[in-house]
Amino acid sequence: MCSEAKEEKDEKNGEKLTLELELLTLKNEVKLLESELEEERKKYNEIKNKMDYLTADFENFRKRVEKDKFNATLGEKERIIRKILPLVDELELATKMVNDSNDPLAKGLKMVLDKFIMFLREEGFEVIETVGKPFNPNIHESLDGKVEGIVTEEVRKGFMFMGKVIRPSIVKVGNGGGKE
Repeated sequence: MCSEAKEEKDEKNGEKLTLELELLTLKNEVKLLESELEEERKKYNEIKNKMDYLTADFENFRKRVEKDKFNATLGEKERIIRKILPLVDELELATKMVNDSNDPLAKGLKMVLDKFIMFLREEGFEVIETVGKPFNPNIHESLDGKVEGIVTEEVRKGFMFMGKVIRPSIVKVGNGGGKE
């Protein structure tokens, strides 16, 4: 019996060694898998960071393109309106030449001029206010060379677009006590 007990003991020791060997192998596999998992996490984080940067870059690019498109549209609008302004001047001159307010031609010219001015305002253009205002060299151009005083007469309308002077008003300047 002794030999059977010894064999059984040897068998249990063998099984124990086998189990310990398997446990050691599994522990090594777990360490290897944890190491691989950590490596994959690093790769994921690198890719995610690159993706975040690319997304931000693309968003900035999209905004820049929208802004450039908007600015180009504004620039084109300004260019076209600059070409139309002489027509406004001619209509204004024609309405001044026809003094009779009952004349149908005078009424028609005034209506067309008013519609032009309304169109310009709708497109973001502003008529520069002049008569009775202090002379401002940033928005007025003095016909008589005076640079101080009150604007007494407007010779040509000035216009602003988006806060920028497109064409200064040509004015006559006095001391504010009436026309000079």
